[in-house]
Amino acid sequence: MEGLHALLIQAGYIAAMRGGRRIIVTLGVIAVATGSACSSPPAPAPPSAASSANPPKPASLDTGAYPTAPRLPLGAAGSLDTGRLIEGRRMAAFVVGPWQVEPRLTRPASTAAEVITDRRGIGTSVIYPEMTTRSSLDPIVVGFTCERNAADPADPTSLRNAVVRAADADSATAIARGLVDGALNIPPALLKTASMIPSEPIRQVPIPAHPEATGILLVHQVGEQQVEEVIAISAHGPYVLIQVARSPQGAEQAAGLAGRTLDQQIPLIDSFTPTEVAGFTGLLQDPTGLLARTLPLKPGQGTTMSDATYDRTAALQLEDDPVTARPLLDTAGVDVVSTSQATVYRAADSSAALRLSSALADAAAARPGSQKAAAVPGLELSRCVTLDATGLVPKAWCTVALKQFVFKTTARQLVNAQQQLAAQYLMLSG
Repeated sequence: MEGLHALLIQAGYIAAMRGGRRIIVTLGVIAVATGSACSSPPAPAPPSAASSANPPKPASLDTGAYPTAPRLPLGAAGSLDTGRLIEGRRMAAFVVGPWQVEPRLTRPASTAAEVITDRRGIGTSVIYPEMTTRSSLDPIVVGFTCERNAADPADPTSLRNAVVRAADADSATAIARGLVDGALNIPPALLKTASMIPSEPIRQVPIPAHPEATGILLVHQVGEQQVEEVIAISAHGPYVLIQVARSPQGAEQAAGLAGRTLDQQIPLIDSFTPTEVAGFTGLLQDPTGLLARTLPLKPGQGTTMSDATYDRTAALQLEDDPVTARPLLDTAGVDVVSTSQATVYRAADSSAALRLSSALADAAAARPGSQKAAAVPGLELSRCVTLDATGLVPKAWCTVALKQFVFKTTARQLVNAQQQLAAQYLMLSG
């Protein structure tokens, strides 16, 4: 699949966003129906077995210029930088997603999910760069941040949650203290050109049930709307925990959202087993071998989350609607998700894969503004739609199942999405 992150990079699309944050987008369309993570969607009818009786011949599939042979085994990271990215992606399953705190927070934001590789990333992807002027010089090891907005665009509620790993507990405390000091004491000269202009003095506020966290209230204008934003900063062992919350109900509600995030985040990160920095170069790039069999991005494309594999929980960080996606992936027994030019899910068996592919296609077809498109020539079980991605770029979306795999592709032009799906089919059929 041409994941939407790759699509936007190829298209040259750049979103307007706060604090110079890079856009990180999602794996693809999962669902539009509302529901909780504990609800069970109706089981879609599986495709007829008769329709798959005649598998396509490779020569009949139009793959364009896309590769159809798997890559060579990817092996170990081999470098500290690559290993740092792998370790950051490992953290994805141990950083609380905003939807886990407030189920209506499902809409991807400018920084839906990102690995933080250095101290500068805290200022560009988590808080405002103007707040980092008094940051500790202690280096970070790696971090992970995720952000979601309310599904309803008229609801300004949002939550960003970040966990940054420092060298040790003392370094984490120093980094957290420096961020708090910088946030409360932004130099006046910077305020004249700041990415946000406070309309009230910045001040401390309490974070419910978490006296160890410092809450910072920032009131500023976003367009014509006055926004009350609470930033909670704390140190927990070798980790710096940061939450950035907005609520239309005011500062107390935003602080409560940050506190509820910490209720879950502290025990979750305690369950994470970090890799020693000396072991980063030995981390495997493709532990299951699925990434080597996933249609690759072109060199230089993608984001810190691209060209990687994730377990089911971590993969939710990249879904369009993780609340609805979770039961679909659970039901299908998905254990590995690989994302590069295409996205590949490994289900429990071929029957589960057929049902998952059908459910994904039904959800995409039900999305407002979507229109049915022609199936991939030669892949009669494939389904494609064209989607009107409001505020982004219109795109074509296709999916199909093969054996125990479900894969999907996204591109600006339908023919490209179809060619990518055909190439991915051949790559997995061998």
